[in-house]
Amino acid sequence: MKDESPFIFSNRITYRVGESAEPVQFENEFYVSEITNYPRKEVVKEDFDKFCGEKSEEKYEFFKIKSPDRFYIMYLKNFQDTKH
Repeated sequence: MKDESPFIFSNRITYRVGESAEPVQFENEFYVSEITNYPRKEVVKEDFDKFCGEKSEEKYEFFKIKSPDRFYIMYLKNFQDTKH
């Protein structure tokens, strides 16, 4: 629910079609419904990239689950801050 979201953000877009047209403006508002901490191995896989039917020479990291309503922020844990 938006009212319970830890993060709410928006974007505003203005565009014009043609030289004398009036600008069209609209705003989109988004909110985060859930924050989940996943282990790296559950989110990332290594595989060869493919372009025009050819495989790359080295492996790259790809997200296993891709969706317009999901995003991932990778971070490194600072072991100096841990108490165990």
